[in-house]
Amino acid sequence: MYEITDKSSADTRRAYDTDEGVEHYSWDGLFKREEPVFSLIPENSKLLDIGCGAGRTTRYFHAQGHDVIGIDYAPNMIEKAKAIAPQIDYRVGDVMNLEFDDHSFEVVVFSFNGLDMLHPYENRLYALREIRRVVKPEGLFIFSSLNKFLPKGLNQIIRYLQVISKRRENAYMECNYPWGTITRFQTFPPGQVRELRQVGFEVIRVMPHPRHKWVKWPWLIGLLDDWTHYVCKIQ
Repeated sequence: MYEITDKSSADTRRAYDTDEGVEHYSWDGLFKREEPVFSLIPENSKLLDIGCGAGRTTRYFHAQGHDVIGIDYAPNMIEKAKAIAPQIDYRVGDVMNLEFDDHSFEVVVFSFNGLDMLHPYENRLYALREIRRVVKPEGLFIFSSLNKFLPKGLNQIIRYLQVISKRRENAYMECNYPWGTITRFQTFPPGQVRELRQVGFEVIRVMPHPRHKWVKWPWLIGLLDDWTHYVCKIQ
């Protein structure tokens, strides 16, 4: 088992397992930006939904006819997901230690920026390699990640200035919510693409919000979008 040892990881995990955190993530339906991304998933796929939370995306995949398993490291999230949709296969599970055979899934999804909650950075790379292990050679890995610049007003500009002061392409930011403190990773799309290549993925689509679908340059997507979807295959 890959053990979490740093305080920020423990705080983040604890925040997602609080009653307040569970209720906050118990809504239904997809974000508009998720619809064109998930439409790329082949019909009747064997699918792993990592970081499923209370099951929002898992319920969608199940309704679309996919053979889906939803996992989350927060037991209270899984309990809520099972209460909402007991017919779906939900399990407490950790992306750092996926209890599945090699090449088990045609599609792996890590939606709503869940990958960005892993730290330190070595854990993020470890998780990506673990995901690569369970994806079939011809399969897809789909996920979203926060951009380093989140263009949503003064508070986000302040955070951006805090990030660039570190003089790094990637950075972790601490965010305080009513249910706890979460430390999350932020980068630019070009850096994200390089990271994926480093662990053996090839990015076949970088997909911004539909309102920015005209944008073809990953660096510009990183300035316009608060978070971006990536569709990948094994190299």
